[in-house]
Amino acid sequence: ALWKVCFFDHQRIAIVANKGETAQQIFERIRMSFEDLPVYLKPAVKSWRKDGFELSNGSNIIISSASTSAIRGRSINILIIDECAHIPNDLMKELWKSVIPTISANKNGEIITISTPNGADKDNKFYEIYLDSQKEGTVWQIEVVNWWDIPGRDDEWKQREIATIGSLHD
Repeated sequence: ALWKVCFFDHQRIAIVANKGETAQQIFERIRMSFEDLPVYLKPAVKSWRKDGFELSNGSNIIISSASTSAIRGRSINILIIDECAHIPNDLMKELWKSVIPTISANKNGEIITISTPNGADKDNKFYEIYLDSQKEGTVWQIEVVNWWDIPGRDDEWKQREIATIGSLHD
C-alpha cells in the first residue's frame, strides 16, 4: 500500500480490518515506514489524520474497522481486508455488496484479502475466495505463507507453539 501511494499518482487505498484497533495498528506501521523512507522517495504529506493520510501526488490511504458502511460511497483503487476470515459472515456479506461496485468500476481495481484461517465454513467469504482461487480461469490469485516459510521457524518452534497453545486443535 505504501509503495503504491508513494510511486503512483492518484491511488486511493482503503484498509479494512476486523477490529478498529487492528486497523489502527496497521496504519501506525504504514506511517512509521513512511517516516523512515528517505526524503527523496516520498511525496510531501498534504494531511495526516487518525484514519489515514493524503499525499501531494493525490494518493491516499484510509483505514476503517469492518462495517456495512466502512467505505461505501468512496472511490478506491485498492481494498485491503485484513483478517477477512474473522469478520462476521453477515457483516462481510454487506461489506462485500458495498465494495464490489466501487472496485469493479475501476479497470485496475484490486481487492487483497489477508487472514489467518477460521475454518471451512461455506458462509465464510475468505474461505469462499480461497476455494474460488483454486479454480481454473479465476480472477483470484492466492499466496499462501505457511509457518515453515518464515525464517527461524523450525520443528522445534512448532513443538513450543503447540505446547503453548495446548494442542493442534485449540
